[in-house]
Amino acid sequence: MFSGAVFDDRRMRIYENSHDAFDTVVHIVHADWHGIRQATAYCPGHKLLIPANEPIGIDQKKEIARVLDNAGIKRIIFQGYSNNADELAVFLRATMDESVRLFAVTHVTPAQFDNYFEMEMQARLFMRVRFGTFDRLGSVKPDFSAAFPDYWPKTLLNFAPAVSSGQFTKPAHPPEDGYCAYIPLDVGWRKNMYTNALGCLITKRLKRVDITNFPNGLESISELSKLRMVGYLRGDELLSHMAKSSVLVMGTLAECQPTTQVEALAVGTPVMTGPLGVSDFDGDPLSELTEMTALDNPRKISDSVNRLLNVMQGDPKAIPEMIETHLKMRHEIGFDRYAEFVSL
Repeated sequence: MFSGAVFDDRRMRIYENSHDAFDTVVHIVHADWHGIRQATAYCPGHKLLIPANEPIGIDQKKEIARVLDNAGIKRIIFQGYSNNADELAVFLRATMDESVRLFAVTHVTPAQFDNYFEMEMQARLFMRVRFGTFDRLGSVKPDFSAAFPDYWPKTLLNFAPAVSSGQFTKPAHPPEDGYCAYIPLDVGWRKNMYTNALGCLITKRLKRVDITNFPNGLESISELSKLRMVGYLRGDELLSHMAKSSVLVMGTLAECQPTTQVEALAVGTPVMTGPLGVSDFDGDPLSELTEMTALDNPRKISDSVNRLLNVMQGDPKAIPEMIETHLKMRHEIGFDRYAEFVSL
């Protein structure tokens, strides 16, 4: 295809959760939007990468329609939305056979509406579903439909990457060099990096705290000798580092279903998050153990990490069993939920 669009790129399907029922489904996602792109890569079905900002010309749209038609696509799911996606959706609805159905999934939380672009895209989606471009709108944010009735009321679940057993080496627990936390957070108040860092730094049983971004200025008011900058990691390098970590700590102040969480779970590493509110996991032991509440309090984060380490040290098999059970449930529900969403 043309330089700005790629159909079934190998990297988008290598860790896909394949399922025969989704052979006629394609997910369209922006190559530039890393988090949504990776969440989409793990979904069952074909993948089409498009640019977020580079214009897609009419000849390029025709080529996309031809490729999808040749692949036997009957369900098209836009993961995330932009002006480019909007123009392509309108074109595909007008061009492709009436039997082909179009859907859109949002990955936004209302906390992001301080960015006007996000509200503009929601307004565009509402217009398109009312005029018949889309058959249905879905969200990975629980209860999104309570505020926006145009959305399907059920929550779509993110899949974990389908890594092979033993593909990424996991050290014994407790590791010889002590427990290590990994904080793969961006800067900005929503990601709450500083509080997570402080919570880990005051956790005595953590011997090292790896971090993606340096908490600039914190060195002037706190002891950072346990902190190690690892920078941005991608692909297998990221999964490998997650596997070698004892725990990921990412208590963000606003979240849907973090891709980083399911990536870490796939390689056997538990993840401390804020309350995600996915009702499908009510009563799930892993969720109850790893979801924190007092996210602006370093001591509370430290207490939560210590509770996890107590379980990890007291019963080394407990956490792996919880993760295995959680992922089995997540994927069983995830397949069924997406199949229902697109009426397979």
